[in-house]
Amino acid sequence: MPKQKVLKSKKTLISEAKVTWDEDSRPRSFVFDDYYLDDTVGTKNRQHAFLEKDTLTERWNCNKNLTCTIGETGFGAGLNFLITAEAWLKSCSNKKKQEVLNFVSVENSPLPKKDLIRILSLVPELSELSKELIDGYPPAISGIHKIYLSNKSIILTLMYGDACDMFSSVKNSDHPFFERSNNPVFDAWFLDGFSPKNNPSMWSSNLFEVIADLSYPGTIFSASTSEHNICKKLARVGFSTKVRNGNAKRDGSIYGVFVKPVSRNRIAEDWESTLFNSLYSAPWYLTPEIKKPTEAIVIGGGIAGCCSARALAERGISVTLIERHQEIGQEASGNSQGILYPKLSTSISDISRFGISALISASKFYSDLLDNDKLKVLGDRCGVVVLPKNLKDRLNFEHIASLYSDDFVQLLKNKQLDNQVGLSLTHRFGLFFPQLGWISPPEACHSLVKHSLISISNAEVKEINLEDATDASGRSWKVMDDMKKVIATAPIIVIASAYNSGIFHQTNHLPLNRVRGQTTAVPPTEKTSHLKTILCGKSYILPIFKGTQTLGATYNPNEVGMTNRIKDHKENISRLSAVDLSLTRDFKKIDMEELGGRTSFRCTTPDFLPIAGPAPKLKDYIEDYKFMRQNARAHIPVPGSSWEGLYLNTGHGSRGLSYAPMCAELVASQICNEVPPLELDLRQALHPGRFIIRDIKRNKL
Repeated sequence: MPKQKVLKSKKTLISEAKVTWDEDSRPRSFVFDDYYLDDTVGTKNRQHAFLEKDTLTERWNCNKNLTCTIGETGFGAGLNFLITAEAWLKSCSNKKKQEVLNFVSVENSPLPKKDLIRILSLVPELSELSKELIDGYPPAISGIHKIYLSNKSIILTLMYGDACDMFSSVKNSDHPFFERSNNPVFDAWFLDGFSPKNNPSMWSSNLFEVIADLSYPGTIFSASTSEHNICKKLARVGFSTKVRNGNAKRDGSIYGVFVKPVSRNRIAEDWESTLFNSLYSAPWYLTPEIKKPTEAIVIGGGIAGCCSARALAERGISVTLIERHQEIGQEASGNSQGILYPKLSTSISDISRFGISALISASKFYSDLLDNDKLKVLGDRCGVVVLPKNLKDRLNFEHIASLYSDDFVQLLKNKQLDNQVGLSLTHRFGLFFPQLGWISPPEACHSLVKHSLISISNAEVKEINLEDATDASGRSWKVMDDMKKVIATAPIIVIASAYNSGIFHQTNHLPLNRVRGQTTAVPPTEKTSHLKTILCGKSYILPIFKGTQTLGATYNPNEVGMTNRIKDHKENISRLSAVDLSLTRDFKKIDMEELGGRTSFRCTTPDFLPIAGPAPKLKDYIEDYKFMRQNARAHIPVPGSSWEGLYLNTGHGSRGLSYAPMCAELVASQICNEVPPLELDLRQALHPGRFIIRDIKRNKL
């Protein structure tokens, strides 16, 4: 058994870079004592190191593939990315079909936005793409962030964290027996990030091993150094290397090609499952390898289904979206207003990390609804203010605000709080999230399915079966109604039908819960009519929309009634006083019989995380991982068995608007073997097989 590598924690917070500017206005890293941009060599040196005299631009010009994936080990001010993106657009200018550049970079110390803006102002020749980068530049929060440029023909995946950790986290497994199993693969690598002397971790053997695991024979690389020691490290992991000598105007560099993986011989006994402790978890979460499909079916026309359909369609896949109602955006996605709001925590847990990543992604995903609606009927980025629920929250709020940058969250106090909210509150402090707000879920659903590759079928699915094809096209799923009539066929199904995701024999083991919730629409009072932001605490209240204000929502497990209830209206109004005592003073005059509102059902899971990923085969899991009943750390080098072409996107609870886009991107990336939007441990935390593994370990299965 190989020795376990010791990696830095992916769960720690990151700090912004400290930049100094010398007398010639050149930006320099205070920590690494090196320049971000040296105008004596400028962009020409970077073109020499990464684009000239290699085969990358030649590949673009002659290759018929519609995508190219490039990895970079040090983002800095994004100069390599911008130069490459500009060259990519020029190479695609004469091609009929839109091609996509996937550029994946890592940065452990992101530049403050003000410094990024100042640095990029020094390269005006890149100004057009620079503006898009600056507009989408994410806050300094660890994790994986995606930025879409040039009408989505360029996708920048910017990963904040240690380079080795972050590139390791996009692999399909951290088990040494599966280090190359179904990983996303890169066409080229830019090895950059200050000098090896000043920043040795960016040039480590561990990092190069990970890069090799993400490469295929023919992957090319360029490195912004000519040190012989770096050549040796790259050669050890399977790259051929050549050196370009530098001169007074240009630094030396290394370039080469990945030849083949280094052989890691294992004897047959290594592959046998045993009760003995393993240094590595069993790879039950391994994503299966499939060929990218041309067609897919999505079951469910709520926000999760519509996000899933859109994510697949934007990858060139024709989608049949099946919805049992006559209109999409019904049931839990049918409320007139839905909030993007955070789940706060002072700890760095799976649920808090996923929640923040999903929230940042969603706030950009819905930008058309949040920002471009002057009438405020589709949505509004009005901001969300979270007020304290108890006495401990003052310290908690101060701690949370200290963890993140002001463009993500701010701690407001006294008059500053009142001015932001628009009215005088009893509470004297609160957390303000300026990028959040509300949208109309039905409008979001309709907007998402407006794509030439998405068609909608109105039917109720009762059965799904995987069958062999009569030709060479492979196996395909048949989706049928209660009369066994075939509604649609495709090699891929994404089930996104909330609680009903568990009605099929392939998925009936999922521990999905149905929780009733009722909102209340009240006429504004003299006080609440001035509300400018969404207020959240033990309940919530929104600004005026179509003459009323929405309160809510109740939380009633194991109840099934669809009719609005007066007692629930009373509960929503009563709970509003727990948000802030000043809000309910004028509500006593309201006639409860006249109140509007809406009842729907959330779909929740036992750990309050959504379910996203390949659908596991229950019987195979129970057999393959039976040793876990006796030892949870048993050596079981067996990948999880899943239903071919069957995926899930469900269990979002009350945060469907926030969670669904991220989960849809995750599932689409797995179907298309792309760099995922979440780190490996978070993908495991969302994997549909996690509940089976949990119950095996507890001897419940």
